[in-house]
Amino acid sequence: PETVVFDVIYTPLETQLLKDARAQGAKIISGLTMFIAQALEQENLWLGRDISDNGYTELIKEYLLSR
Repeated sequence: PETVVFDVIYTPLETQLLKDARAQGAKIISGLTMFIAQALEQENLWLGRDISDNGYTELIKEYLLSR
């Protein structure tokens, strides 16, 4: 239960690695989390727009999983 598995791949959202880790009881983090964090930081660095996550990561994950 203290194990966290992070996969940098964001398509598919849940890779076989993450599925296996979840089945073993680990907390999993999709690469989409990193991808969105990088995009938000790029907006800040390149365009000076400081956009906080405000739940966008979870919203985008839910949208993609519903498709």
